[in-house]
Amino acid sequence: MNTVVIIPTYNEAKNIAKIIDSVNSLKIKNLKILVVDDSSPDGTAKIAKDKGVNLLINKKKQGLGHAYLKGMEYAIKHMDVNLFIQMDADFSHDPNDIPKFIKKINQGYDFVIGSRYVKGGSIPSNWGIHRKLISKLGNKFIGLFLGKDISDWSTGYRAIKKKVYQKLKDNLTEDMFQGYTYQIGFLDNAIKNNFKIGKIPIHFKNREHGISKFGSEYFINTLKYLLSSKIK
Repeated sequence: MNTVVIIPTYNEAKNIAKIIDSVNSLKIKNLKILVVDDSSPDGTAKIAKDKGVNLLINKKKQGLGHAYLKGMEYAIKHMDVNLFIQMDADFSHDPNDIPKFIKKINQGYDFVIGSRYVKGGSIPSNWGIHRKLISKLGNKFIGLFLGKDISDWSTGYRAIKKKVYQKLKDNLTEDMFQGYTYQIGFLDNAIKNNFKIGKIPIHFKNREHGISKFGSEYFINTLKYLLSSKIK
């Protein structure tokens, strides 16, 4: 299966070369890397280019959802792939899990999420109690609100078949592009369209370098999406 690992970046100069090397070291047949950079001022794009991977550069910072969707569209048109792996550049996602995603897809699943909240998964032990509660209770609330049994809506480590994107791309509207809300909206639409969802446990780690992009706007945008999903 021709696979592309899509890595969205903004100011990841201290991480990007190492994450590219780690993915390449897996030596997975027919696997390519696509970096989608939001015009990072720290030189992330140049490092990725020097590493010889496929590279897209947005003219301005457009956020996570735009990066992934633009990357998927580009990969279909120019890279002859039929499976997308979404992952962060900062080593919060372990590249060694990539073969597990591919194996799960090969078992017949259309959309596989790496979950921190299934048996065998974990979050960093040094997270404060408030962050743990926000993450766990937030995911539970989203599941209850949408009426779907998913333990980790906001996880960014995923494998998605090309056919899922092609079926859903017209539904992935502007209200889903805002940061991490994209993760919720894409998964929600995949479930609504009866795609087969699989899960694998992952050990989520704190980023090695740089500053987290997670912010308060995530909660506002998530609430907007949840409310709009009930109206549609």
